[in-house]
Amino acid sequence: MVMGIDVIKIFKSKWLRRSAKYLRNPAQMKELAENAMKFASKEGLEEAVDSVKLIGMYIKAIVNGTYKDYSKSKLALAVAALVYLVVPADCIPDFIPLTGFLDDVTVIGFAIKQMAEELEKFKASIAPPEKAEEEEMQFDEAEEIVDDPLNPPA
Repeated sequence: MVMGIDVIKIFKSKWLRRSAKYLRNPAQMKELAENAMKFASKEGLEEAVDSVKLIGMYIKAIVNGTYKDYSKSKLALAVAALVYLVVPADCIPDFIPLTGFLDDVTVIGFAIKQMAEELEKFKASIAPPEKAEEEEMQFDEAEEIVDDPLNPPA
């Protein structure tokens, strides 16, 4: 509850339905993700910046086709959370000083919590190879280069 308002209940009942319009239009989803990532840098949203960027990257990767192993329900949740964030007329209007972004941060936190497993899977898919794998590859390449003293080249 934020200021006596059950933000999550309202989010689930109203804003998840609003995401349908975006889910049918990949260009709108991509634009939403980009706008939300810019919007998150506003004063008052500092604690949600990294989460919003991660959700934005998740949506953009799906739209671009670089991330295919995703949950449609989690995508809907991600889109709804970003729609809620960028629309100024939500449970607590954003223009209200000090409290205008509390509901936004609550919704983003809720989405991150609900999407935790999905986002971990996404992060793993975009992560660079492990250091051990890189070292193993370098070792294999080095072995190929080193002459075998028992079998000298002809």
